[in-house]
Amino acid sequence: DFLIDTFSQSAPYRLNNEMIWAIHQHGDQLWVGTDGGLEAIDTINRSSQVITPEGLGLNDSIYQINTLDDTHISLSTTNGIFVVNTETFASQRFSEWTGGKNSLKNKTIYQSYADPMILGRIWYLTSKGIYFWDKGSADLTQLVFNPKFPALNSASYRVILRDKAGRLWVGGDKSFGYFNQNNQYVSKNNLFSHMNGIPLLFNVTEVKKDLFWLGTSQNGLFEYNFTTEELT
Repeated sequence: DFLIDTFSQSAPYRLNNEMIWAIHQHGDQLWVGTDGGLEAIDTINRSSQVITPEGLGLNDSIYQINTLDDTHISLSTTNGIFVVNTETFASQRFSEWTGGKNSLKNKTIYQSYADPMILGRIWYLTSKGIYFWDKGSADLTQLVFNPKFPALNSASYRVILRDKAGRLWVGGDKSFGYFNQNNQYVSKNNLFSHMNGIPLLFNVTEVKKDLFWLGTSQNGLFEYNFTTEELT
């Protein structure tokens, strides 16, 4: 059998909400991000517990979960970032945990991404720009695009990928491109010049070196060859 277990509102786990946005394994614990709360699932005792961080509304959603250290995880939500202690289940705003000022409150965090090239860095893609946090830092830092195009700094972004060559790809509702190793942004908007604007990207996957699949919400799947500049 391939199906090992099922987690639902039915016995034995009795989840509070079956609208699952995020799934995260932290040690022996399974964490599930839903609408209005976080579910801690105990697979040994076959039970679950709801954790609702203060400030997370019933209409808010948890889109992604990341490990911060041995005992803390971050929740990327429709109302900023929260932190949960995986041992005590205590929760707080991200800035309260780091000692900084910014938790991206009132911003939707569409994706969080642990950078495979920069150890300890987590990227947060929001409805109003891209931010990153380095382990040990007190606060978040906003990613700055080309000074000639300041509107890109506060645009909405949904996809991010560090490719095998070290380029950092980002995609949003106004742009698609990458930051090179000199941290200079290179726009690839011209790939979609035959279309009425840039399609809304939801996924970027590097199939092999310099070959990417771009998943969109309404325009299907594209294959992009970085070497030949072909988009099919």
